[in-house]
Amino acid sequence: MCWDERARGAISQIAAELKSDNDALRARAAEALGQIGPASRSAVADLQQLLLTDSSAFVRARAADALGRIGEASSETIAALLAHKQVQQSQRCKRR
Repeated sequence: MCWDERARGAISQIAAELKSDNDALRARAAEALGQIGPASRSAVADLQQLLLTDSSAFVRARAADALGRIGEASSETIAALLAHKQVQQSQRCKRR
C-alpha cells in the first residue's frame, strides 16, 4: 500500500468524525483536516455542512478555518461562508 492510499484512508476516518455527537471531536476533526490541507478536499462538503448547520459556534469556526486551509475557495464554500454570516447576523438581531 502506498502513502497516498494510507493518507486517503486516514482522511476519510477523520472526516467520519465530523458527524460525531461530540462537539469537541467534530471540532478536532475539522482542525485536523485543515492541518492536512489540500489533500483533504474530499471532506469539503462535510465541512461546509458543519459550517452551515452545526449548533456549536466553536465547531463552525473550526470548519471555516479548515476550508480556508484546504484552499477550497469554490463558489459553494463562499456561499456557505456568506450564509453562515447571515445566520449569525439574524441571530444577533433576534437577541436584541
